[in-house]
Amino acid sequence: MFEFLPADFLINVEMKVIMKGKRLITHQVADVIRRHARWNSTLVANFNPISLWELKTIDPRITRGYIWSRRHPFPIRSRIFSSLLRADWYDPANDSYNPRLHRRFHSGGARVLAWDLDFDRDMQQMAALRLDSVVADSFQEMLKRKEEVPEI
Repeated sequence: MFEFLPADFLINVEMKVIMKGKRLITHQVADVIRRHARWNSTLVANFNPISLWELKTIDPRITRGYIWSRRHPFPIRSRIFSSLLRADWYDPANDSYNPRLHRRFHSGGARVLAWDLDFDRDMQQMAALRLDSVVADSFQEMLKRKEEVPEI
């Protein structure tokens, strides 16, 4: 995929790993990013803070995103590991966006991306909130919406 997208196009890689195989997957993801020199345009996100910590030890240049969901069990739901991870991005799962947390993460220098569905795909609302990026389940729908709001 990296070969086909512009070098400045943000790619959100969500590592699907809990514990078993964590080290192998984390190393392989880091190797791919290094091989393509995509440190500035790849976001590696995960619910598992241990995997993100491991990724930081492998290559601290890789941009990391911490995902959480209000429906997940403790401790993920509580974001208890947020301050320890110091992720570059914070990524609330669908139906977990919180404006107070958004302000807190921005004030700490982190970026925030959220699901378009949390805002009923309203581009003006997302722009007003100053989201840094949006996760969309329909690329075509987002392009159509963006054309409707040209100043974004």
